[in-house]
Amino acid sequence: MTSLTASPRTVALLQAVDGAAFFLLALPAGALADIVDRRRLAIVAQIWLCICAGLMACLAAAGALRPPWLIGFAFAMGIGSALDEPLWQALTAEAVPRSSLTAAVTLGGVSMNLARSLGPALGGLIVALAGPAAVFALNALTFLWVIAALARFPSQHPRSGGPAPWRRGSGMCATRRLCGP
Repeated sequence: MTSLTASPRTVALLQAVDGAAFFLLALPAGALADIVDRRRLAIVAQIWLCICAGLMACLAAAGALRPPWLIGFAFAMGIGSALDEPLWQALTAEAVPRSSLTAAVTLGGVSMNLARSLGPALGGLIVALAGPAAVFALNALTFLWVIAALARFPSQHPRSGGPAPWRRGSGMCATRRLCGP
């Protein structure tokens, strides 16, 4: 954004729209992840993110990426991220044996923090060497890699009837008044 405009408000707006999408959609996305096939929803979210990154790469390569487009794509990618992040937490629990779950969650947190710290530095290096279109294209390719991995992951069909603690007969009700006889 700083190469497109010198306006500090526009640069700040870019970060704000990304955070706004996550803020608005994280809770509904988490609920959605509990009621649908998580693998399929993760693939849809990755395809969405891949398309957004690919379109930004095309616009940047053509010299047509402008601040409003970049802000719009940041919001669109924030939507994809808001859908995606709760899914990965749930998929980790499905993919890893219970005995290794603590280590897997810890490793996931470490990798996320490393990505948040090293990603911008690596992105800046790539922008300096090859331009912004290369960064957007590389980002799109990473989503394709994840889509391919998810396609190989076994599908877990959600249980019907809502979360287990509130489902009648689940054996997990705190009181019989909440779940009935």
